[in-house]
Amino acid sequence: VEKEKKYILKHIDLSEQYKNESFYLSHSRYAKLKHESFSKDFDVSEIERCHFTQSEIDKLNIGSYEKIEVEP
Repeated sequence: VEKEKKYILKHIDLSEQYKNESFYLSHSRYAKLKHESFSKDFDVSEIERCHFTQSEIDKLNIGSYEKIEVEP
């Protein structure tokens, strides 16, 4: 059984505003979703709370995100 691909979602507009940080959508314990900032050189693909399947992305009403595939 093939696993569904996972993606991280980098917020384009927020990330362009900061020199050393990028902002990513993540699952939150207290709110449904939130943005988290990480240094530009940090590998966010290791952070599972930032992983989304295509079916989850399709349910979101989101705009300016760069969708980056996470390697299995």
